[in-house]
Amino acid sequence: MINSVVFSNKWLIIGCLVSLILIFFMGKSYGKSIPPPNVDLDGKTDNDGYLVSQLSDADIRYITERVFKDIDGLNWLGDHQNELWYEVANLSDRDLARLINDWNTRFYKRHNEKLSEAISNEHFIDVGELITALQRRIIRIENV
Repeated sequence: MINSVVFSNKWLIIGCLVSLILIFFMGKSYGKSIPPPNVDLDGKTDNDGYLVSQLSDADIRYITERVFKDIDGLNWLGDHQNELWYEVANLSDRDLARLINDWNTRFYKRHNEKLSEAISNEHFIDVGELITALQRRIIRIENV
Protein backbone atom coordinates (compact mmCIF):
# COMPACT_ATOMS: atom_id res chain seq x y z
CA MET A 1 0.00 0.00 0.00
CA ILE A 2 2.75 2.45 0.93
CA ASN A 3 4.71 1.60 -2.23
CA SER A 4 1.69 2.35 -4.44
CA VAL A 5 1.21 5.77 -2.79
CA VAL A 6 4.90 6.65 -3.22
CA PHE A 7 4.82 5.36 -6.80
CA SER A 8 1.74 7.46 -7.72
CA ASN A 9 3.19 10.58 -6.06
CA LYS A 10 6.43 10.14 -7.99
CA TRP A 11 4.52 10.12 -11.31
CA LEU A 12 2.44 13.08 -10.18
CA ILE A 13 5.59 15.10 -9.47
CA ILE A 14 7.18 14.06 -12.80
CA GLY A 15 3.97 15.01 -14.63
CA CYS A 16 3.93 18.43 -12.95
CA LEU A 17 7.58 19.06 -13.84
CA VAL A 18 7.04 18.11 -17.48
CA SER A 19 3.96 20.36 -17.63
CA LEU A 20 5.91 23.30 -16.16
CA ILE A 21 8.72 22.80 -18.67
CA LEU A 22 6.25 22.70 -21.58
CA ILE A 23 4.46 25.83 -20.35
CA PHE A 24 7.81 27.63 -19.98
CA PHE A 25 8.91 26.89 -23.56
CA MET A 26 5.49 27.67 -25.01
CA GLY A 27 5.51 31.05 -23.28
CA LYS A 28 9.06 31.73 -24.40
CA SER A 29 8.24 31.03 -28.04
CA TYR A 30 5.05 33.11 -27.87
CA GLY A 31 6.98 36.17 -26.75
CA LYS A 32 9.36 35.88 -29.69
CA SER A 33 6.64 35.58 -32.30
CA ILE A 34 5.22 39.05 -31.65
CA PRO A 35 6.33 41.21 -34.59
CA PRO A 36 8.00 44.55 -33.91
CA PRO A 37 5.87 47.70 -34.14
CA ASN A 38 5.25 49.28 -37.53
CA VAL A 39 7.63 51.91 -38.80
CA ASP A 40 5.87 55.25 -39.13
CA LEU A 41 7.46 57.96 -41.28
CA ASP A 42 4.42 60.26 -41.30
CA GLY A 43 5.40 63.82 -40.61
CA LYS A 44 9.04 63.20 -41.50
CA THR A 45 10.40 65.09 -44.49
CA ASP A 46 13.44 64.68 -46.64
CA ASN A 47 14.77 67.30 -49.05
CA ASP A 48 15.94 64.62 -51.48
CA GLY A 49 12.39 63.30 -51.92
CA TYR A 50 13.14 59.83 -50.58
CA LEU A 51 9.94 59.87 -48.54
CA VAL A 52 7.71 60.05 -51.58
CA SER A 53 5.64 56.89 -51.85
CA GLN A 54 5.64 55.62 -55.39
CA LEU A 55 4.20 52.11 -55.20
CA SER A 56 0.78 50.67 -54.50
CA ASP A 57 0.11 48.27 -51.63
CA ALA A 58 -0.07 45.39 -54.14
CA ASP A 59 3.38 46.32 -55.49
CA ILE A 60 4.84 46.39 -51.98
CA ARG A 61 3.28 43.00 -51.16
CA TYR A 62 4.68 41.56 -54.42
CA ILE A 63 8.21 42.83 -53.70
CA THR A 64 8.01 41.55 -50.10
CA GLU A 65 6.94 38.13 -51.37
CA ARG A 66 9.86 38.06 -53.81
CA VAL A 67 12.31 39.10 -51.07
CA PHE A 68 11.01 36.33 -48.83
CA LYS A 69 11.30 33.73 -51.58
CA ASP A 70 14.85 34.86 -52.32
CA ILE A 71 15.92 34.76 -48.68
CA ASP A 72 14.00 31.67 -47.57
CA GLY A 73 15.67 28.29 -47.85
CA LEU A 74 19.19 27.44 -48.92
CA ASN A 75 21.00 29.68 -51.36
CA TRP A 76 24.12 27.85 -52.42
CA LEU A 77 27.09 30.13 -52.98
CA GLY A 78 25.02 33.28 -52.57
CA ASP A 79 22.69 32.45 -55.44
CA HIS A 80 20.32 35.42 -55.10
CA GLN A 81 18.25 37.46 -57.53
CA ASN A 82 20.54 40.47 -57.84
CA GLU A 83 18.05 42.54 -59.85
CA LEU A 84 15.56 42.21 -56.98
CA TRP A 85 18.04 43.71 -54.51
CA TYR A 86 18.78 46.62 -56.85
CA GLU A 87 15.02 47.21 -57.02
CA VAL A 88 14.72 47.15 -53.20
CA ALA A 89 17.73 49.45 -52.80
CA ASN A 90 16.12 51.99 -55.15
CA LEU A 91 12.85 52.18 -53.19
CA SER A 92 12.01 55.47 -51.52
CA ASP A 93 12.32 55.56 -47.73
CA ARG A 94 8.54 55.53 -47.36
CA ASP A 95 8.17 52.51 -49.67
CA LEU A 96 11.04 50.76 -47.89
CA ALA A 97 9.28 51.41 -44.56
CA ARG A 98 6.10 49.92 -46.04
CA LEU A 99 8.10 46.88 -47.19
CA ILE A 100 9.57 46.51 -43.66
CA ASN A 101 6.08 46.71 -42.15
CA ASP A 102 4.72 44.17 -44.65
CA TRP A 103 7.63 41.83 -43.88
CA ASN A 104 6.99 42.12 -40.13
CA THR A 105 3.27 41.48 -40.58
CA ARG A 106 3.55 38.53 -42.94
CA PHE A 107 6.89 36.80 -42.36
CA TYR A 108 8.27 37.72 -38.92
CA LYS A 109 6.49 34.83 -37.17
CA ARG A 110 7.99 32.21 -39.50
CA HIS A 111 11.60 32.75 -38.41
CA ASN A 112 11.39 35.43 -35.68
CA GLU A 113 13.52 37.77 -37.80
CA LYS A 114 13.10 41.38 -38.76
CA LEU A 115 13.99 42.16 -42.37
CA SER A 116 17.42 43.54 -41.39
CA GLU A 117 18.16 40.33 -39.44
CA ALA A 118 17.01 38.10 -42.28
CA ILE A 119 19.26 39.95 -44.75
CA SER A 120 22.26 39.82 -42.41
CA ASN A 121 21.89 36.02 -42.17
CA GLU A 122 22.32 35.67 -45.94
CA HIS A 123 25.51 35.49 -47.98
CA PHE A 124 25.61 37.80 -51.00
CA ILE A 125 28.45 37.57 -53.50
CA ASP A 126 27.77 39.93 -56.40
CA VAL A 127 25.86 42.66 -54.54
CA GLY A 128 27.66 42.67 -51.19
CA GLU A 129 28.32 46.42 -51.03
CA LEU A 130 24.77 47.21 -52.12
CA ILE A 131 23.39 44.92 -49.39
CA THR A 132 25.62 46.54 -46.75
CA ALA A 133 24.30 49.99 -47.66
CA LEU A 134 20.73 48.66 -47.82
CA GLN A 135 21.06 47.08 -44.37
CA ARG A 136 22.27 50.36 -42.85
CA ARG A 137 19.33 52.13 -44.45
CA ILE A 138 16.82 49.53 -43.22
CA ILE A 139 18.20 49.69 -39.67
CA ARG A 140 18.01 53.50 -39.76
CA ILE A 141 14.37 53.33 -40.87
CA GLU A 142 13.51 50.62 -38.30
CA ASN A 143 14.89 52.82 -35.54
CA VAL A 144 12.89 55.95 -36.46
